Amino acid sequence: MAIQKRPNGTYGVSVYDPALGRKRWAGTARTERDAKRLEAAALADERDRGRTPTLAEWCARWVDECPRPKASSDATNRERARHIARQPFARQHLDRIRPADVAAWAQANVSAHAAARAMFNDAIRLGLTQARNPFAELRVRRGTGRKHITPPDEAKIAELAGLAPYPGLRALVLTAAWTGLRPGELFALRPADVDLAAREVRVERQYVTKTASETTVKNGRPRTAVILEPAVQALVDVLADDGRLVFSTPRGARFTQGNLHYWWSPVRAGAGLPGLDFYMLRHFHGSYLLNTLRLPAQDVAAQLGHTDGGRLVMELYGHPSAVLARDRIRRAQAGLGSTGAGVRVVSGASGPHEAEGDRGRRAV
Repeated sequence: MAIQKRPNGTYGVSVYDPALGRKRWAGTARTERDAKRLEAAALADERDRGRTPTLAEWCARWVDECPRPKASSDATNRERARHIARQPFARQHLDRIRPADVAAWAQANVSAHAAARAMFNDAIRLGLTQARNPFAELRVRRGTGRKHITPPDEAKIAELAGLAPYPGLRALVLTAAWTGLRPGELFALRPADVDLAAREVRVERQYVTKTASETTVKNGRPRTAVILEPAVQALVDVLADDGRLVFSTPRGARFTQGNLHYWWSPVRAGAGLPGLDFYMLRHFHGSYLLNTLRLPAQDVAAQLGHTDGGRLVMELYGHPSAVLARDRIRRAQAGLGSTGAGVRVVSGASGPHEAEGDRGRRAV
């Protein structure tokens, strides 16, 4: 029963809350009449609130009702929705959440904030709420990602490969560094995809650890990447095994993010880089193509599988070297020849510092 008389003569009132899946306490009344009024008010409030789900309720439904094209995206969204549902503001109904309620959390949870914003937009699109999206009105400071991380150099790449405990891992390290393939693309690579005579590899699929499945590459556009020379011999060694996949663990299992971490951790620690993410080998490749080989950003983008014409290469993978930049400036000047003979650069007023014949004209 929703109304229960207590030994002291008062009446306790509770009503069923579908959001909790159980009864919730509504209050205490002195008389039975007041208890019925309290029950009616609580039930009316529950009906009113039931028209708009709480954020936690919507978290539980969101991925199923608004699936994304890729199963890996759904897996990521489901994980982030569970995280959001545990926050205090998730107990509020969608039309009662305000930017001030979520601002501090959003600044500390940038990736989850993006999911929350998309989740709320879907709720608006489906007509679950007419409120403005509180997550869209925040100015969340984005991280710089790998933009300011200096990748290892060629010598360190060779050292990392030399520390690999078996040929298959050595080949994986060198292929990652000298083709720029993503880890998931390497996990799904088959011998038929590799053409050593042409020094090319066809990239058509990736393995997604979260869903334990193969999918098309990240942007859905297969590509052909060039294999640079340091990776060629290592690939010859592993392709001679004629396995189902190019890269595998010593027991023949497919690489995943989990077992790669197991094998990669002692290698990077041995090289004195215990925090080096395996993905940084791809970062090295982009930097090497842009800075050392001095290729156009759009060519680097094509090798890496970007579709933005080189913008991301310049922002994240380029890391233009200050030393190389100065070298290019000097060589450009040398190519033009000296144009300032007889002119001395001065910072003060005109006077005896100027070269003969140049009085009245200052070079600054």
